[in-house]
Amino acid sequence: MIIKVTLLLMGLGGMWSVSANHHTLTLHMNDNMGSSGTLRCNSSRHCMELIKEFEYRRSPGDCNFVEIKAGSRIIYRKIYRD
Repeated sequence: MIIKVTLLLMGLGGMWSVSANHHTLTLHMNDNMGSSGTLRCNSSRHCMELIKEFEYRRSPGDCNFVEIKAGSRIIYRKIYRD
């Protein structure tokens, strides 16, 4: 099943329309793109809710950035500067 998702990308101020059959949320612990964990999300909204929960519990230095992918395409990335 293909899910049609429309996201407002924060910080870019544009609308993107993305078709994907799954979304993944990846937490990166360092700047060399090394992944520390990947979660499969039901939707982009579900991924954003997981990011908000992570930010609530996050300590400085825990994670450098998070990203959401639709298939292999990055549709959202947030960088943390601690």
